[in-house]
Amino acid sequence: MIQKVLCISLGYEGGCLYYANKLIDNLRSDKDVWISYQTLSPNAAACKRLKIRGGIKNVVLNTLFNLPFYIVAIIKGLIYQRWSCVIVFGPNIWDGVFLGLFRLFGKKGYYVIHDGLLHEGENDWFHQSLTKASMRAASNHIFLSDNVRSLVQQQLGIVRPFNIVPHGIIAYNNTCLIQNEGVLKDDYEQLHPRFLMIGRINKYKGIDLLFEAVKSIDFSKIDCITIAGFFADNVVVPEYVKLNPQIRLINKYLTDEEFDSLMSSHDYLLMPYWEATQSGIAAASIGYELPAIVSKVGAMEEQFGSAAIYMDAITPEALATCIDKVVNNAKTYEDIQVRLRLKKQELSWESLGEKLKVIVDENIAFD
Repeated sequence: MIQKVLCISLGYEGGCLYYANKLIDNLRSDKDVWISYQTLSPNAAACKRLKIRGGIKNVVLNTLFNLPFYIVAIIKGLIYQRWSCVIVFGPNIWDGVFLGLFRLFGKKGYYVIHDGLLHEGENDWFHQSLTKASMRAASNHIFLSDNVRSLVQQQLGIVRPFNIVPHGIIAYNNTCLIQNEGVLKDDYEQLHPRFLMIGRINKYKGIDLLFEAVKSIDFSKIDCITIAGFFADNVVVPEYVKLNPQIRLINKYLTDEEFDSLMSSHDYLLMPYWEATQSGIAAASIGYELPAIVSKVGAMEEQFGSAAIYMDAITPEALATCIDKVVNNAKTYEDIQVRLRLKKQELSWESLGEKLKVIVDENIAFD
């Protein structure tokens, strides 16, 4: 009997789910795929949908009445040697249970870790404790960046055999080449580029820096600044930002189609982050070939390499200076787009799926 790889991805939406779906799609191994029945992006290969929902009441009820059935199903599969290993694409509150069961039966449990330490504004004792427990339950770790690996091992003291499988490109509808075509024309200086901050809008992503930088930006040279995504509770929009007709505020969870439309209709991304273990928006910058203004924090340089415009400091003045620089220099845009296309080839999901297969196969062979 050929043993399969069990892939468990219980994400509901967002970059973590996108990463999981793409890797699962491109993992050329015999596999079973378990997903959440509530997911907005169900994987086509899914053979089992687990009943787990958000909210404290639902989580408690699902854990008490549904999780025991899934535990029995896994134990049965392990007894009958159905699976060689499990890959758990976190984070979810049940991750540690599934990883612990495989470890109990002497099987490898790979835990995919996006952020070992939760971000400022998102951190709370309960979720951080669950994340740490899951990391400890795993026999092996898969990180998206060496920066995350360093944080987990040095600050949390959790060390396991590890591999790094970076975030592949994000481009929902392959419209990355239909951005404002005028930006590549010789009269670039007469055009008015559009700037975009997108994703979950949180304090750690430097939204306050952007609000301050607005005071120094020459709006006669740009079309607009769009800030799009769900605004965290710690984000307070100043009145002068709300009143600026060239600043668009879109405070909502974005659908894939809305995300695609915004990425395809702007010329630059704004990423003045205070911290960033790794970033799905960076993967989108590469996927859409959309140049980004980026702060040098966390894994940003690891993800982008030379394919970004880096701020000299994490200050409003440095952000405004970068915006002014790109507005007046068409060559900067062209140079970064060329580098993004090269980076895009490195981060194809086909090559990353093959890398994951090699990791799993090598460890099985070692066992």
